[in-house]
Amino acid sequence: GVVDGVLGADGEPEPLSRPCYTGPEGTEGVGECRAGVQVCAGGEWPSACEGQVTPQPEVCDGRDNSCSGEADDSPGDVGGACDTGLPGRCAAGTWVCTDDGERVCQQNREALAVETCNNEDDTCDGIVDGTPGEEGARVPLTRPCYTGPEGTAGVGNCRAGTQTCTAGDWGSTCDGQVTPQPETCNGEDQSCNGTVDSPVPADAPLWYRDADGDGFGNPSVSLRACSQPSGYVSNNQDCDDSNPFINPNAQPRCDGARNNCQPGSEQHGCPAGCTGIYNPNTQRGYMFCQGGGRNWDSARSMCLGQSGMDLVSIHSTAEHNWVLGSAPWSWGQLWIGGRQSSPSQNVFGWSNGATWNYNGGWGSGEPNNVNEQCVEMERTRQRANGSGAGAFNDNSCGLNRNEYICAWTQWPQRP
Repeated sequence: GVVDGVLGADGEPEPLSRPCYTGPEGTEGVGECRAGVQVCAGGEWPSACEGQVTPQPEVCDGRDNSCSGEADDSPGDVGGACDTGLPGRCAAGTWVCTDDGERVCQQNREALAVETCNNEDDTCDGIVDGTPGEEGARVPLTRPCYTGPEGTAGVGNCRAGTQTCTAGDWGSTCDGQVTPQPETCNGEDQSCNGTVDSPVPADAPLWYRDADGDGFGNPSVSLRACSQPSGYVSNNQDCDDSNPFINPNAQPRCDGARNNCQPGSEQHGCPAGCTGIYNPNTQRGYMFCQGGGRNWDSARSMCLGQSGMDLVSIHSTAEHNWVLGSAPWSWGQLWIGGRQSSPSQNVFGWSNGATWNYNGGWGSGEPNNVNEQCVEMERTRQRANGSGAGAFNDNSCGLNRNEYICAWTQWPQRP
């Protein structure tokens, strides 16, 4: 008796109904999705499905609105880009759902501890490629730089410079750096090799060797140095750097030497009958004189008339032989510079003050008379030691002799 229905448990008619679900296959009963009910009316099933829940767009509510089997998996713009409101690299974010069902903009990158030169605010302090200074003013990011050879920075004048980051680029310049430079004479280490004024600068003064210490340099021996080396002078005017008594300031005299380095000075001021001869072995000049019949004192006076000369002193067999063979004339006896220094002991010395260090010149039995106080040389008489003629003989200082020999009172080998 019930049309399109059945009797209920209480005997009352109930309309005919059936479950329904219009959502995608496989979503019913998943997440929030569930079936609904259709009630037959007038012999027809309605198109509507009352009470069903089909998949819906996800929202941040902790539920599976889309019936995908996962809650909050793709709600609206979740997963999309967002701005966190923070500065620098911390600004970029992504929409996410929290466990509480809230949608929030989550930072994509954390702040870095140190700023780098990349045109970004790495530390998220609002300053790109820099750090905050006083009152928040930007201090540009900088770094030390040096383009000189390895191992030279901090040596001598060399020092590192600074590069400043601009728009994410350090640039190619290194402001303030000092790299090795050519040396100049300034007391500094410009080449940065650890030594001042080395290597020797090209503009260093030229110095000349002064081996004999007379203040005049050898033009053939020189070197460059910023300061005067020991044993060197700034001029190159010496003509004999082995003899300090030959240089441009020396007094020219009758001795056969070019004392003042001027050609023609070898026989300067020679008295009549005198000839100058230079002995390169002893580095000493001599004046051989004849004529006038002079006693020892007169002969010495003539020698002293030449600056820096006295009667000759003889100090070796070699010098004795040279004097004997160099006389430009034949002679019998001539005066030399020997004279008694202690008559009671028959001891002799040289008038120029040099040490009497040669006894090989005496003739046999000489000296033999304490009253004969001056020394002459006899051309043909043999020396007692058999080394040749020209023996020394003590004789009276008042005797006149036609010849005498003078020589320098100072010379490099003076004893």
